[in-house]
Amino acid sequence: MKKRAAWILLAIPALIFLIFIAQYAASPVLYTVKDDSVTSSHQNPEALKQISREQSETVLPLMSEILGSTGTLVLNIKLKDFDSAERDLKEYMERSRQLDRMVINLDMSETELAEFRRNNQKNVQSLEELLNDTRRFDELQSLEIRYRDENRPELLYSVMYEGETLRSRVAENFKGYQSRSDAMVNTSTKFELDTAAYEESVEDFEEIVAAIDAEQETRSTTTHAPATPYRLSIAVTPDHGVYRDRLLIAGNLTGRTIAGQNITLFIDSKTWTTTTTDDGGGYKAAFAIDRIRAGKHLVYAVYGSTYSDVVTFSVLPLDTALTLAVTEGTASGNRTFSGNLTAAGMPVAGAPVAITADGKAFLSATTNSAGSYALEGHLEAGTYRVRAVFDAVAFPLNASESETVLIEIAPSLLESPLLISAGILLLTALGAVWYVRRRRQPAPAPEEVSVAETEDEEAPAPVVVERPPVEEEENILATFARLAGEGSISDAVHALYLRLAGSIAVRHRIDGHAAMTPREFLAACRSISCIETLTRFIRRYEAVRYGGAVPDDSERQELVAWFEDLMKEEAGSD
Repeated sequence: MKKRAAWILLAIPALIFLIFIAQYAASPVLYTVKDDSVTSSHQNPEALKQISREQSETVLPLMSEILGSTGTLVLNIKLKDFDSAERDLKEYMERSRQLDRMVINLDMSETELAEFRRNNQKNVQSLEELLNDTRRFDELQSLEIRYRDENRPELLYSVMYEGETLRSRVAENFKGYQSRSDAMVNTSTKFELDTAAYEESVEDFEEIVAAIDAEQETRSTTTHAPATPYRLSIAVTPDHGVYRDRLLIAGNLTGRTIAGQNITLFIDSKTWTTTTTDDGGGYKAAFAIDRIRAGKHLVYAVYGSTYSDVVTFSVLPLDTALTLAVTEGTASGNRTFSGNLTAAGMPVAGAPVAITADGKAFLSATTNSAGSYALEGHLEAGTYRVRAVFDAVAFPLNASESETVLIEIAPSLLESPLLISAGILLLTALGAVWYVRRRRQPAPAPEEVSVAETEDEEAPAPVVVERPPVEEEENILATFARLAGEGSISDAVHALYLRLAGSIAVRHRIDGHAAMTPREFLAACRSISCIETLTRFIRRYEAVRYGGAVPDDSERQELVAWFEDLMKEEAGSD
């Protein structure tokens, strides 16, 4: 009876303790510095220090590289070194993608860094268009020379018209790039970043616009319409509009045979449609403003080798409104996301809509003819801030976001803390019962064995266990190749960095290198002879390890070559 009472006294506090801690089974971390706040007005200063330090160590160096990339890229475009500009653009776009991921992963979607990111995204598109347009404009020079040599005035005229389109587009592009420069510089200055290269890119962009203007002006004055017995007029009424407006493009063909002739209409040097003249030589076509960027556009008509003048029309942007409703889905953890996209009360059809959870896009939809969208998606258990986002430059519409919807996905029954607690208690109880019953069982009596039997039996031979030979340390380059082949490229480059950093630290007596960030270690190595190669290696390492970049085969070979050169250089320094 006393034993039973003792067990009961031990079991009661044990059960109370298990019930108390079971509520934290799903999230066992009871305290973090970041969560140590009572109200929204109370923040632990140590938490703010951690966030600031994390941002400065990861984001600010990347922002600095992005600003520097724009200067080099635009300069190469100005110098017409398009191959180098192409490489610069790829590096710039990759760094921009790294910044996008960092802003989302570090939960900085409501900060000035997020504004820098949004402006930079527009700059990426702007500089990509600049490279394509200036390269095409440069190609027109070769075509102009060729058509002059071949005495083909009608094709020379087409070159002149395409040049006008490119001149207009580059000028519009520059206006947008220049309008974002103040915000980019102001944000960068607050973080003490060097903006000289970025500001030079704005100046170089302006010089590119001026050079294209001068060259196109010369082309226009030296290119004359081919002599034909026809004349072709064109006009756009009205000369501006917004989304869903209809513009009338019309004109007249005069000459010999004018009825039933095909007139081809071009918008921004691309064939738009073909229409037919009436008995009096008139033609017309209605242009519905839909998927076309905001800004100025050029239009002209062609009949055989007869060209009309170039006329322009402007498309003005409209503000949009986007709604979002979240309802239960068809399966556990699923939610249905639906809403409408409108512009000035009109539905926007065929537009892309992204659904974001805590700032990260995880679903995409396209609006139907009524401007509506609906789709179902799965989220893991937790609380999320969900928004719908519209941002498409192909439409003459301003970007918009829905109101934030706070949703909570309850854990499934198997994930429930209550069920986990009950399971822990049940297993504990069963274990206790098994242990008590086992202790109460009487030990079996030992078997009696005669002395003669024990003497007759031969003692078993001792078992010799041979230890396997110690394998030699795996070669670091073989480790790199193995990890990269398994898809763990981040671990692969980390192995190279650890070996290289350890070797350099020993040879140059750099204390505490294991606690340094890659940038701090690079600063500590500024006096070594191979600092330039080490700088390239560490930048590539950071891009892969922290930015999520996936190097191709040539970039991996380059990384290995830098590693080998550095190791040989360090070995030679002995």
